[in-house]
Amino acid sequence: MNSVTIDVQSAFAGAQHACAPRPQDRGISRSLVFFCLVFSIISALSACQSAPAKHYPLQAEVISVDAPRKLIVIKHGDIPGLMPAMTMSYAVLDSREIEQLHPGDKITAELVVADEKGHLEKIVLVSKAPASSVQK
Repeated sequence: MNSVTIDVQSAFAGAQHACAPRPQDRGISRSLVFFCLVFSIISALSACQSAPAKHYPLQAEVISVDAPRKLIVIKHGDIPGLMPAMTMSYAVLDSREIEQLHPGDKITAELVVADEKGHLEKIVLVSKAPASSVQK
């Protein structure tokens, strides 16, 4: 019988060399990591995009105005598809829209709802409150 001698150390060295990443594999690996990172960022950004704002016309009576804080309390009728008639406070983006309003004034406006938050826009004075009800 012939005896076969194996150089174990050389065999392990060859195996380690065969498993070591080749220079071209490193480029593929970096490209894959970069692609995954870009894909993750794009996915996160698209998930963060909000649904388009919904607009609801309303008619209301002014209860109080706080122009410096950009808030108005109104008593409005039903807003179909959103809520029943109620009295509540709303934010406005531009305080100039409410500076000249007084309790008792009748208005129309557009309630804009986005990301579960709402504010009033396009506020139009329909009729002034009777002179006896305006507080100075």
